[in-house]
Amino acid sequence: MRESLELAETPGQSCIHRGKVAVVTGSASGIGRAIALLLHAEGAHVVFADLADSSAAMDGAQMEVGAGRAMSVQLDASSEASWDNLRAEVEAEFGTPDILVNNVGLCPFVPFLDQDYIGWRSTMQINVDTAFLGARTLVPGMVAKGWGRIINLASASIATEQFGLSAYLASKSAVVGLTRGLANDLGRHGITANAIAPSITTTPATQVVPEDMKRQVYSRAPIPREADPREIASAVSFLASDRAAFVTGQTLMISGGLTKL
Repeated sequence: MRESLELAETPGQSCIHRGKVAVVTGSASGIGRAIALLLHAEGAHVVFADLADSSAAMDGAQMEVGAGRAMSVQLDASSEASWDNLRAEVEAEFGTPDILVNNVGLCPFVPFLDQDYIGWRSTMQINVDTAFLGARTLVPGMVAKGWGRIINLASASIATEQFGLSAYLASKSAVVGLTRGLANDLGRHGITANAIAPSITTTPATQVVPEDMKRQVYSRAPIPREADPREIASAVSFLASDRAAFVTGQTLMISGGLTKL
């Protein structure tokens, strides 16, 4: 299922991604939508890929400043068959994807003593398996082009003291490991792989985060506030560009100084 939208170019708009094809998962709202909007505004043809209907996300006012085209594709990112369908639709519309942003994710708050195996496996499937499937499906096309960018969503919480997040922390740590493995194997093909690790960001998903937990996090950060999704998108834009051609295998913490290397 898909919806395609023609979008006009605005003179003077930055076009650092002109002609590139970007697939952004989990882009119906939140961080994913902000990433997709910015990549499009900077010249990319963007695929809004989400299990939910993402056509409304394409109709946002910010889309008016972009260039090129955008399309929405319904994607179950945990299904290999769904990824194969997405690849076929995108190639028919835009050609082979150049940029993959694995943004879809799940953040359950479950104390370890209450964590069952079904919930554990679900978290791993949504946070790790989806990134593997996306890369496994789209990387061959990038290899054929000799150019590609993969950006995976990790979390700054892997480097902080958080409670009730055992499955989530394990899954996001695995995303970092996967990113490093992709960087090792794909660099010789002109493909970079990096992860970004945001702290709490203002999205519909973080509305369920307890306020006392948010305050605890803020109290330890030099910049004591939530991140704006557009701040996360800016980092993705850089990593997806030619400006980051020599950056691979890295995890960029976007946490207002909460985490430091």
